Amino acid sequence: MSSKEECLKMTVPELKAALKAKNLPLTGKKDDLISRLLSAPTLHDTTPPTKEASREVPVSMNMVESTAVEASTDIEPPSKHDKITFNEKSTQVAKKVTVVKPAIETVSGEAAHPVISEADKQKLRADRFQDPEVEKAKARAQRFNLIHPEVEKEKTLKRAERFGLLVPELEEQKKKTRAERFGILHPEVEEKKKQSRAERFGIVDEDTKVAARKDKFKPLTVKAVGSAEEEAKKLARAARFAA
Repeated sequence: MSSKEECLKMTVPELKAALKAKNLPLTGKKDDLISRLLSAPTLHDTTPPTKEASREVPVSMNMVESTAVEASTDIEPPSKHDKITFNEKSTQVAKKVTVVKPAIETVSGEAAHPVISEADKQKLRADRFQDPEVEKAKARAQRFNLIHPEVEKEKTLKRAERFGLLVPELEEQKKKTRAERFGILHPEVEEKKKQSRAERFGIVDEDTKVAARKDKFKPLTVKAVGSAEEEAKKLARAARFAA
């Protein structure tokens, strides 16, 4: 019979190995195993031990590993009333964990909606609302190799673009597009912007105001004054000689 102090010094695998040697159940906590081991001789050892039974059963590593696995599986989950203790190392490790968000490529509003210049808008508008008579004349000129101003102009512009020739119209168009792209103040572009802004907000130019005021309060000319005096004299003479 093992003493209680010896049983308390033994580990769970050793206790289970001793219980297994005595064909006793291995389930339960350490206190249950110790009490079962201490009460084992009184319950089961009714016959005197034989030589083979009195021999110590060697505990092998495989037996210890199997008992350790059984001990890990037989551990009961903690109850709701058990205290939960936090370790400083575990909290530090939990703090070090960072959430890595996937990189999502966002498309900016400028890339989603490209800006169209005024020249391109005018070109698109002209292509949309083309004059049928002009188009017919151009098609007829291209068909019969006739000379048409629009056709010749298009050919000249295409040839200039192809060979890099200096054409005033192309240069002016390039200047306009460059000014619109980099925000440079081009006279024609700035004038168009001013006109469109004035039309949108009902703003009247000073020159237009002065011209309208002159037309409204136009002074009498010398000729008009003289004709009025002559008319008054004629009326007075007619009234005098009528009596």
